[in-house]
Amino acid sequence: MNKSLLFLFLFGFIQNSIAQQDGYQTHFQFNEISFNPSYAGKTPNAICVSSLFHQQYLGFESDEVRDARQDAIIKPYNIAPQTQFYTVSARLQNNLGMAIQLMNDRIGPQSITLPKVQMAYYFNWSTSHLAIGFYAGALQKSLDGSKLIPLSMMQAPYQPDPLVPANLVTDTKLDFGIGIHYQKATFYNLKLGASLNHLRNQKYHFTNYQSQLIVFSSTLPHLYFNGSMEFPLQNKLIIQPNILIKYGGKWQYDLNVLAIYNQSYYTGFSYRQGDNLNWMLGYMIGSFKAGYAFDWVLSQLRPGSKTTHEIFIQYCFMITKRTSYLINPRHLKDYSF
Repeated sequence: MNKSLLFLFLFGFIQNSIAQQDGYQTHFQFNEISFNPSYAGKTPNAICVSSLFHQQYLGFESDEVRDARQDAIIKPYNIAPQTQFYTVSARLQNNLGMAIQLMNDRIGPQSITLPKVQMAYYFNWSTSHLAIGFYAGALQKSLDGSKLIPLSMMQAPYQPDPLVPANLVTDTKLDFGIGIHYQKATFYNLKLGASLNHLRNQKYHFTNYQSQLIVFSSTLPHLYFNGSMEFPLQNKLIIQPNILIKYGGKWQYDLNVLAIYNQSYYTGFSYRQGDNLNWMLGYMIGSFKAGYAFDWVLSQLRPGSKTTHEIFIQYCFMITKRTSYLINPRHLKDYSF
């Protein structure tokens, strides 16, 4: 189907539209905090700064739209999904983690921005821990009506549709989520997590030229389950399988298997149900981690040679605690800090 007409049909019946799933990401095993707040401060004694950039269907553009008079109404523009995460996470104490994150997601004329604060409490044991977390944020949805043409504007008498905005509209709602995860280092470094995001069913509105309040988008609760294990092999090689199961209007799962060498390099493959197959490559040294993913499209949407790319970067600043300090040079006496 013509790509522009796809948007025409989609927004021509906008009142019946359902909530869109959260944006895709391939490096989910390194960016769990994006969907589970209990991972806030997951690295002890460190402040970690990370970014993830996901560009789906690079170069995928709409077609030019013309009406019955053959007048150009909308020129081609980028409709490919784009997702970015920016995160600062720290373990404030042995038991308390905190993070600040900004998520941007754009697909065609619609964009979503979600800044949020996340907190987690850790129950620590000798070889394992259990963490529970919570986040609060402000979820803003926007729809650029200047990039949408209702069917009523495609033919005489060329009248606007009251359900379609004529310009950029935005609406913001409070957003909340909860999560829990468990990790046991002595059992193949087992990790299990579950979270529920967007706890409230919410609708986003704009006021049209007839002063009517119109719903242009909605949000449904999103459920996530994640897990991973590590199986050491010879020659400093570790095999790490990962799984992410999610529900946001429909069920979908991501599977990947990484081969990690000497805790410094990794490569592997990932599969997203009904969508694509991914190849991953990364480098880890000390507190720095960088990864790249390339996707092959498997779904019916095959945008020619256009591809999907993702970059993940993280750096952790280690916190060293002083155990004592000199308070009296004359007597050279130590006091605990």
